[in-house]
Amino acid sequence: MIEEGALASPNTVVLHGQEQQLEELAQAFGIPLADPDAPIVQHARRLADRAQAVWLTYIVTHLGWRDRFQALAAFCLYQESGAARPMPS
Repeated sequence: MIEEGALASPNTVVLHGQEQQLEELAQAFGIPLADPDAPIVQHARRLADRAQAVWLTYIVTHLGWRDRFQALAAFCLYQESGAARPMPS
């Protein structure tokens, strides 16, 4: 068991109470998330997508407007570059 505060450090970011915002951002950016009641296997399959949604939530909740604008622009470019990749045959 991890003791309370054991993970806290100056480099730790905690997103308490941000699940609704995370889900809204995921939907707005077309990031598929597993349903909350889905089996753990489905959550595991969507872990990379959830990481993207967590990153977006961090950008929106912790960065100033200039850094937020640049980070969101970079994220959109990242999404577009992934969409432009050829499908494996």
